[in-house]
Amino acid sequence: MTYDSLVNHGDYLSAHYLAEVLPKDLKAKDGLLSRWAATEDEERRRHAAAVADAERTGADPDTVPPRARTP
Repeated sequence: MTYDSLVNHGDYLSAHYLAEVLPKDLKAKDGLLSRWAATEDEERRRHAAAVADAERTGADPDTVPPRARTP
């Protein structure tokens, strides 16, 4: 399993960077938060389609594996 995270190996992260720069980078149009939201939407649609397919074929919807957890 992998985790998206801020990794710091001996570098100093200033208060300015953490308070001013990082939040803007995260919220940017193609930033991490928008990529996480897109991944979440894609996973919700995939799971809903799998449940609908199970219902359509007469299978028990509870047999569909649970939705993958996303950031």
